[in-house]
Amino acid sequence: MAETLRGGLSLTLSGFAFSSHDIGGFEGHPPPEIYHRWVAYGLFSSHSRLHGSMSYRVPWQYGEEAAEYMARFLNAKHRLMPYLYRLALEGNEKGHPIQRAMFLEFPEDRTTHYLDRQYMLGNSLLVAPVFVPKDEESEYYIPAGRWTSFFHPERTIDGPIWVKKKVPLDEIPVWVRPGTVLCLGPDKVGRPDYNFAENVEVYVYEFSEGQVVHVEVPTGNGKEIAGVVTAECKRGEVMVKTSGNLNLSSVKLALAGHVHDGIKEGKEGTPVRY
Repeated sequence: MAETLRGGLSLTLSGFAFSSHDIGGFEGHPPPEIYHRWVAYGLFSSHSRLHGSMSYRVPWQYGEEAAEYMARFLNAKHRLMPYLYRLALEGNEKGHPIQRAMFLEFPEDRTTHYLDRQYMLGNSLLVAPVFVPKDEESEYYIPAGRWTSFFHPERTIDGPIWVKKKVPLDEIPVWVRPGTVLCLGPDKVGRPDYNFAENVEVYVYEFSEGQVVHVEVPTGNGKEIAGVVTAECKRGEVMVKTSGNLNLSSVKLALAGHVHDGIKEGKEGTPVRY
């Protein structure tokens, strides 16, 4: 599995925007623990497939527990489709890779120049797959800034720091970069091919004074862009505005381990005060 990640990073450093692999490995029949870890890693890729030689990779081969784990990570990927689809458009138009070696995003941090067991999924998500047995500690690196756990937004961590801890089988460390505006689809939508501009949940992570971020939201229909979400921090207030044909279901500000709900104010945008 670690070799697969190294190969993918080498590929995307060589001009390829997309990289994927056979979840569970192509040969043989992976034991349950490796299968669980590989499913989590594989679903945080540009595209994902369960595929192998002479054996099935379907979760029911590994019991109800495996199906539950996969459902959780599938739901996360489905919700991330507005983000991932936008990255795919950028990859097609500009050649920007979706799976990125850490130093592509943090060239000034020399520690990132040697990391080959973690990666950035786009410019906003740090993914650290687990390559050790469940009773051993996994280790990965967090660059500077206050990062927020994607799955547990009440958890934050201040970098630069090396993290070393045991990771449960139903988890994978995924951290959201400070200054991120992340547009998510509905929870438990159940499929990847929905209208990404409907019922959008906007999360604004650890914005600093004066910061402005614009994020395009695709519809999922070819190269069509439904609209743009703009977040700006000014005088202690985060204002989220939209243009185009977007339907927001909620706006949330993740700050120092607390998630604050936005206050909608018609078509002028959604201010979040803190």
